[in-house]
Amino acid sequence: AEFLAGEGRSVYWSFVEAIGDGFGDASTKEKIRAASSASTYDGEGYEEMASIALDAAEKKLDGLAHALLRMALAVRTYAPRLEAHRSLASQAPTCPGGDVEST
Repeated sequence: AEFLAGEGRSVYWSFVEAIGDGFGDASTKEKIRAASSASTYDGEGYEEMASIALDAAEKKLDGLAHALLRMALAVRTYAPRLEAHRSLASQAPTCPGGDVEST
């Protein structure tokens, strides 16, 4: 997603919407929901989700951008930024009942 954000807002948001829709597949949508709400790490599940997301991202890119995405992932270009986001999220207060609107 970080790479796609660099490609443009419309590309990024269409990818985010596609994730929310399970890329048009009900079983994929359920897998994404289950993986995002899991309380323990499931390496196999995350690998499957990463593969699905990568395939979907590559469909939104041309040949050169596709190759650059693979390279950026291989050299972990976005790892520091993602770790910063994870750290901030882990320190953020949670909403009562998980409802953002109630705060």
